[in-house]
Amino acid sequence: AKFHCHEAAIDLINNNPTKVNLKEGFLPDLLPKNILQRTQPFQFNTSGEEAFPMVAAMKGKQLADIFGDRSLLAIPIPGHATGMTGLLFNLNETTFFLCADTTYHLESIQQKKNGFAAALIGPSKKSFLQSFEWLCQLESECPEWILLPTHCDTAANQLNSQMSINGHQ
Repeated sequence: AKFHCHEAAIDLINNNPTKVNLKEGFLPDLLPKNILQRTQPFQFNTSGEEAFPMVAAMKGKQLADIFGDRSLLAIPIPGHATGMTGLLFNLNETTFFLCADTTYHLESIQQKKNGFAAALIGPSKKSFLQSFEWLCQLESECPEWILLPTHCDTAANQLNSQMSINGHQ
């Protein structure tokens, strides 16, 4: 398999090849030994305004069109982890945004109040809070999009139900 990620994450792997860095959430022993040879950095070559002209939250964002057909877009969401990136895609005419650990639960976005735990890990609490505010703006502007925080059972159930509607497993 090939890996695609933010260049900052590749730099982290290069600079900490054997050190376990819990503040970064980086556990090198969990990565394949040849990860660097199999990894390509994202090419941030699309502007948010170009891809989503009606979504103000996308202004100033750089996107990586991973496959060159706009089927999977990577969007930097800094703060919680070096090089943390979200993924935007469509499935069954629904837009999904895998927002990683920008928040842990959909309820936090709806209440516009993030839990304290997510901000404890990561290189920049300020960037983390800015990314969370951006995610709340995105949810407000695009309520039809399904946001998928990594640790949220509600979000996982939404994705599973959407996939099972059309026979995807």
